Amino acid sequence: MPKVSVVVPVRDAEPHLDQCLGSIAAQTLPADDIELIVVDDSRNAGLDQATGEYVFFLDPRDWLAPTALEALVGIADRTGSGVVLPRTEIVESDRPRTAPGPSQTAAAVDVVASRVYRTYSTEKLYRSALLRDHNLRFPSAGPADPFTLEAYFLSPHVSVAGDQPYCFVRWREDNSLADLGPGNCLTNNTLLIELIEKYCHAKERRIPLLQGPVLGSTGVAALFGPRFLVQFEPDEQRDVFDHAHALLRRVWKPAYRREGTLGMHVLSSLVWQGDFDAVVEVSWMIRNKAPLPVLPADGRHRPTFVASTGTRVKDALTKDELAPYVQAQRERRKAAERRRRRLAMLAHPARLVQQFAGRRHA
Repeated sequence: MPKVSVVVPVRDAEPHLDQCLGSIAAQTLPADDIELIVVDDSRNAGLDQATGEYVFFLDPRDWLAPTALEALVGIADRTGSGVVLPRTEIVESDRPRTAPGPSQTAAAVDVVASRVYRTYSTEKLYRSALLRDHNLRFPSAGPADPFTLEAYFLSPHVSVAGDQPYCFVRWREDNSLADLGPGNCLTNNTLLIELIEKYCHAKERRIPLLQGPVLGSTGVAALFGPRFLVQFEPDEQRDVFDHAHALLRRVWKPAYRREGTLGMHVLSSLVWQGDFDAVVEVSWMIRNKAPLPVLPADGRHRPTFVASTGTRVKDALTKDELAPYVQAQRERRKAAERRRRRLAMLAHPARLVQQFAGRRHA
């Protein structure tokens, strides 16, 4: 049995396919340990054919460093992780830059604490048994994000190969909202949010995971940005709004915001509050690059957006203005955790004695 099956879904990428396949042929992992599967734009078909202990999905426009598979397989063997992420660089006009996601080596870490959830791309090493045992499949249409996120959740832990770039991703625009299409975008984010609901029950773990599907550049709020009024017919606009409103009311609160632009924060808050007319108003403002009407802080209140309908959005802050508040929230959570631990110790004096005894012997 080969060690790793590399699945390459070919689709309109002939100019770059030679570089992609050449990088697989040049791997330092022995050739007998590599199974190459080239399929016609169907990763599920490639997954069905894979016989390796691990599976790696590689877009035909991208390529691997020579030691990539050897390094990833080695980490997976040592840690038992179900998913191993390679440090990835985006190549745009021959100038590489680090892709979103972790870039430091990490072994057997938690999905949320390690922030690996910031990258949903499929260029990762997956343990085949994990995919088979849970019958994980790629969506029939739209992005592969739900596949990756569910694999994260089902894995006992994940690892990161971050000592050097191992995967090189050619810059492309097909992850933009315009290229995804509004229908695929809404379906994709609905699936992501449903997975977060299913696998992540603690609020403090859910909040960071929800930032992308709600506030990201292809998140729910982005649907109502500058293209909302031209991408949807009037009757469709209301249907999309109602779907998004029900979705956000179920899992989101404006106070959960930790990132995202001011426009996305305002739009997500208005959708959450159910003010369709205000959403249309803000969409026009963003489309025409008009400044959003924000009342400045006055000592008692933080900056507040006020729509012509009267609906208000508190904490109408830019990303830079938001950062100190987020840091303060983190510090408060850490302080609360320290207090909780101290109270737990006081409730169990024997543990307190053991702790101090351990420090003395150390």
